[in-house]
Amino acid sequence: MNVFFSKIKNYVLDFSRIYLWLTPIYILLRTFDYFYLTYLWNTNIYDLPLFFQGLGHDYLFLIQSTVVSFPTFYLFSLFSRKFGKIYLYVFCSLLIVLETLLLLFFAEAKRPLDSVIFHYSYIELLFIARSARMNFYVILIIILIPIICFNITTFLKGKYSSVFLFSLFFFFLGTASYASCNRKEFSNIERQISTNKSKYFVSDCLSYLKREKTEYKFISNNVKAFRDFFPEFVFIDHEYPLLHKDNCSDILTPLLNTSEKTPNIVLIIVEGLASENSGPNARFASATPFLDSLASTGLYWHNCIASAPRTVGVLPCIFGALPVGNGGFMSYRDSLMPSFNSLPKILKQNGYTFNFFYGGWMGFDNMYDFLKSNNIDKTNPPTEYKTSSNKNYWGLYDDYLFSEAINLIDFHTENERLDVYLTLTSHAPISYPNQDSYEKQYLSLDKFKKLNPCTEDIAVYLYVDNAIRKLINDYSHKEGFENTLFIITGDHNCLSDRIEKSDISSAESIFYQYNVPLIIWSPLIKQNKQFQSIVSHREIAPTILTYLKNNFNLQSPNNVTWLNQGLDTNQCFHSHVFLPQMDCSRNISSMIYHDYFMLGDSCYTLHLENDLIRLTLNDNDSIKELFNLYKGIDQYVMKNKKLIPTH
Repeated sequence: MNVFFSKIKNYVLDFSRIYLWLTPIYILLRTFDYFYLTYLWNTNIYDLPLFFQGLGHDYLFLIQSTVVSFPTFYLFSLFSRKFGKIYLYVFCSLLIVLETLLLLFFAEAKRPLDSVIFHYSYIELLFIARSARMNFYVILIIILIPIICFNITTFLKGKYSSVFLFSLFFFFLGTASYASCNRKEFSNIERQISTNKSKYFVSDCLSYLKREKTEYKFISNNVKAFRDFFPEFVFIDHEYPLLHKDNCSDILTPLLNTSEKTPNIVLIIVEGLASENSGPNARFASATPFLDSLASTGLYWHNCIASAPRTVGVLPCIFGALPVGNGGFMSYRDSLMPSFNSLPKILKQNGYTFNFFYGGWMGFDNMYDFLKSNNIDKTNPPTEYKTSSNKNYWGLYDDYLFSEAINLIDFHTENERLDVYLTLTSHAPISYPNQDSYEKQYLSLDKFKKLNPCTEDIAVYLYVDNAIRKLINDYSHKEGFENTLFIITGDHNCLSDRIEKSDISSAESIFYQYNVPLIIWSPLIKQNKQFQSIVSHREIAPTILTYLKNNFNLQSPNNVTWLNQGLDTNQCFHSHVFLPQMDCSRNISSMIYHDYFMLGDSCYTLHLENDLIRLTLNDNDSIKELFNLYKGIDQYVMKNKKLIPTH
């Protein structure tokens, strides 16, 4: 018995002598993170209380990781004490590598890496990794330094070493207590900075794998309870929970002059374009003077809401208000994708030509397969983004893409056209022609509103704005311009999670990640109007289809799945939106229903205050019920392909 306890004691001492040396290594990594983010983001958001809070999270992760590492270490040590030590060296080194890589990813992506990796192929992950601004050798050095330090210091022995390690151990504990007592509230980005990136990554991946095994069964009572929230719709088939009779309002006919010819539709989706930096009601100085002029002479919604903080959600939402499923509608390939209706498909059935122009790799996020399922006619050469000199890492510069598209479009065809542009020059890492000049131009803007602190990331929209000016000018010299509708919006707000905010709360900062402008401009417009009502990308397709159906005999399905009645033209603050929203992990984590906003388990009421949308906590159980009902129905519809009947 004494021999047994002696062995246990030796194993515990071996484990503690090696494992406790992770404490100074994690202090080193947190210190690196502190200085690197401060330098890279050019901000002082990473203050000392946040640094200490981060150390506390690192400490808790080290405690939790012992639950995994010690039992395995013990089993290896039973076989060979030396073998147990080797295992622990490898395990600790892998922890260091993982944390270092995740810190570097966060610095570039401005959010922790999570289970979203399951939705990318190996080629896509490599493509994303190569976009980082740090080269391979710098990353290798940053990873090797803590590993070398770890393997050297673990050979230090003696009582002084143990005293030092235990002192650091309790210092970690003290920092967690200090940070908790000296900071009342952290913003969303501050919480992401302070969290231990390995813990966040591992826990989110485990949650994803658990969700993957969840079975979503058809529950009749759930469908009825869900439909009770939408009394304005006449639902058709219980087996297809979202299917109902189309009753979208025709809001465009009163606002447009009569046209004898069916109009062309031009949809421009701008990467990262945000309401906070564009338009007359922007929180910061607007970087889009041309788009502002279109907003002042056209139809403008400042409070338009996107369906995701990443581009992967924008096409399915605008084209047909499609469900999310597991990882977003576009992630469903071939036979896994349910039958669906969409704006391009319906227009194609009515004689339109569908052109789509994008300057990057269309295989990313399964974009090209999704476009093929929408019956795309023409696009720019798919390999040009590799060979052209007019590009940044992600693809062709916007002005070059627009020029190429104008040359590819057949403006003399008898068919009407749907031309869709998806820009990407404003995608990080930022790089574009005459960049220094545009940054100086932004800094010289009239400061009646404060400048966005992300100067490098916002000045690019002066370039994008100029490119769109030239594009619409090119259209003005082409046949059919006089009866063309231009629809311009952002795919998401790429800046809201980055900047320091003294004027909005943490929950509001998440809400604003989805806030984008929406402009409808055309020579057909009778009178310019600006609307304060909340609208979403889901209303675009039904609004256009209803207008065409009522004025040009467009044949559109009578039964649809988008749960909305078109864009709201209320000039006072108002909302009749239903909008499920993906987060960066591609899970449905928030939802707008009328003037309620669900975020996780919290329910808020939306209201307007000094031109800003504010959130007030409102513990409404019925909205929480709707949120949970929809998430189950969304998964059921996608997994069982019960969106629309297949004929």
